[in-house]
Amino acid sequence: MKKFKLVLCDNDGTLVDDERVLTPRAKRAIERLHEEGYLFGIASGRTYDDLSAYPGKWGLDFDFDVYVCLNGAQLYDGLEGKLYNYNFLKPDKLKEIIETTKDLDYVATQIIVDDKYYFNRVDDRVRESISRNNRHKIAIMDIEKFYEKEAPKILLRVPEERMADLEAFVAAHPIEGVEGFKTQPVCFEFMAAGTDKTVAMKLFCEKHGIALDEVISFGDTTNDNGMLRDSYGVCMINGSDDTKAVAREITEYSNNEDGWARYVEKHLLGE
Repeated sequence: MKKFKLVLCDNDGTLVDDERVLTPRAKRAIERLHEEGYLFGIASGRTYDDLSAYPGKWGLDFDFDVYVCLNGAQLYDGLEGKLYNYNFLKPDKLKEIIETTKDLDYVATQIIVDDKYYFNRVDDRVRESISRNNRHKIAIMDIEKFYEKEAPKILLRVPEERMADLEAFVAAHPIEGVEGFKTQPVCFEFMAAGTDKTVAMKLFCEKHGIALDEVISFGDTTNDNGMLRDSYGVCMINGSDDTKAVAREITEYSNNEDGWARYVEKHLLGE
């Protein structure tokens, strides 16, 4: 396989296992990519505030070269040390999303404002997320306050068995200028139309003279589709059907079987 310059990876369902753990094998693969001179980055729905802690948490002694955050609404360019925000939802669109979905009693609504996480209510799914992610900037507030300021996205937490119901509801109630998509089996996100991981990926590449065919990207679900389509995309075998359809390749092993690390060892590191 040709030599790529940039390796860009989704996190949940791709780089880490279902317990959100980076395995020793995956850590070693990241270190080897760094040693071989590849640029490396994460592309996630999480904020830069969250993602910037990962290298230290994972025991790496170097920072990542790029962070595509908030599904492309935020970019941290590690080569120049700058953070960029793009295409946030305006208060009127936030209000329209809230009003459209407010009667769905099976969802819990989350919004990020100024790197703080706000919820309209806390149920078992929210408590589990708070505990798993070790959130330290949490608040509960009235739903009406969700649209006082612009924000990058609104996230709905939903039981996995109701995700299809939510997707059907959103398809039947389109909101002009807003796109909604599944980001995890239990997470559905609304963002400003045109916001996509591929947008931030392209901006980074243009700034640093990297051709898109010199980027290899990895993902597992719908919010990765643009990124995988516009680069040399590899979908995890545990990924969703729509994401597999746009990928160049599918891994032999899942994220719970070191599928990402095995692919990198074989095709990029020649091990």
